[in-house]
Amino acid sequence: MTLRQEKLNAELTKIIAAFVREEIGISPLVSVTRVDVARGLKSAVARITVFPEKDEGAALVLLEKKRGALGRYLAAHTRMKYIPAVLFEIDHGEENRRRIEELLKKI
Repeated sequence: MTLRQEKLNAELTKIIAAFVREEIGISPLVSVTRVDVARGLKSAVARITVFPEKDEGAALVLLEKKRGALGRYLAAHTRMKYIPAVLFEIDHGEENRRRIEELLKKI
C-alpha cells in the first residue's frame, strides 16, 4: 500500500465516522474502525463495529440506505476527483481480540 493510500484511508475514516455520528447518533453505537480504498480509488470498504452486537444487522441496513447521502457528504468534505462507492462491513477483529483475551485469562 502506498503512502498516498494510507493517508487517504485515514482521512476517509475520519470523514465517514463523522457522517455516521451525524446520521445515526449514539443508539446503537456505531464506530468506524478503518477504511480501505481500492487501488483505482473507485471503491472503498468501511469496517464498522456496533454495540450492542445484536443491532449489527439493523445498522448495516441503515448505512446501506444512506450510501447516497454518504457520497454527497464525501463530495462536500473532500476535494477528490472521484468519490469512491463505499461498502460497509462488520469488523470482526474486535470480537476476535476479545475472545483471545478470554482464552488467555483461562490459562
